[in-house]
Amino acid sequence: MLASTLLNSWRLLLVWVGVSLLGFLSGQYLLQALLPLFRVIITLVQGDFAPTLDIVGVGGEMAVRMSAYTMRAIPLTADRFLLPGTPVNYTTTSVLHAMVPAVLLLTPLLAWPIGTWREGLRRGLLGVPAFFLVMLTTTPLFLVGRFQMAMGDMANRYGGQLDDTWLVRWAIFTEMGGRWLVPILAAVVCIVMAKRLAHRHPT
Repeated sequence: MLASTLLNSWRLLLVWVGVSLLGFLSGQYLLQALLPLFRVIITLVQGDFAPTLDIVGVGGEMAVRMSAYTMRAIPLTADRFLLPGTPVNYTTTSVLHAMVPAVLLLTPLLAWPIGTWREGLRRGLLGVPAFFLVMLTTTPLFLVGRFQMAMGDMANRYGGQLDDTWLVRWAIFTEMGGRWLVPILAAVVCIVMAKRLAHRHPT
């Protein structure tokens, strides 16, 4: 029992190091490929602004940057508005932070012991939609929430106040551990479902 636990711990550690290294080396290119999907998600969850996404160097590290212009008049106070077409300051999140969910999802998916090849196949198939779900509910929604926080700060400077949206609360949740919790839960679901499906359909 102890030997099995130690073996699994070492496997988990080695896979985590390997996936982290892969994410460090290729994360920028993976995120670059995902930017069109990020843009679609951002546009779907809000209609206040049109986003532009790119990857740039910020403070000595690479970051996903979102800049935007307003699509409609946004009230800051009773008599002050951001007019449609107004450029709004950008917000960013580092590439390393954006890759954390992918690393935390893939590590248990690859390291957790597999009973049969059927279970492994099902885990791999479940891991594909889980990967997109995790990536599309973390970085793009976090950027939108940060952007809405910035507009709230702008309203405060003029004596107004914007109500917090679910996107703002999601961004706060992401920063307080959600970036870790979401992929780990997704990995657990994939592992459990793969095992049950393999037992239910052994052929």
